[in-house]
Amino acid sequence: ILPDQAAELLRVQSGRLDLTHSEIRPEDYLSLRRAEERGSARLVDLGIGLLFITHDLGVVSRIAQRVAVMYAGEVIESGTAGELYARPRHPYTRGLLASIPVPGRTRHGERLGVIPGTVPSLLGPLRGCAFRERCAQATPACASDVAARSHGGHEWRCVLDAENTA
Repeated sequence: ILPDQAAELLRVQSGRLDLTHSEIRPEDYLSLRRAEERGSARLVDLGIGLLFITHDLGVVSRIAQRVAVMYAGEVIESGTAGELYARPRHPYTRGLLASIPVPGRTRHGERLGVIPGTVPSLLGPLRGCAFRERCAQATPACASDVAARSHGGHEWRCVLDAENTA
């Protein structure tokens, strides 16, 4: 979708815009955002929200206003894109962000972050933090149910004090 096509698509739609199961590339979403930024169309004014599911947080940083990070089928952290990228609270989120090359900061040949371990089995109920077996900062408290913590519009599920573990 070219930016002008995206703007036209948004102008002619009435009711619900359903892109479910469409083969939409990240560039297509960027085109929608560019059209919105130029003032050609405003997704919010049209009552349109996009749910973009990906492992590529680099793309997410360019298109999302709010971000939810999931692990083992549960949202473990959510907030505005600016807050979540600037102050990630959950160790998994920090691991994901450490694995993204940053133009101008990541040197050629520099090793990116890696999250060690394996994903837990999703068969049967999970108790506590599902990330705890892979987390270098896990404590026995992580095996208990983890209540959501929040600050402003930023919410996360971790027993650790994010201020002291970043």
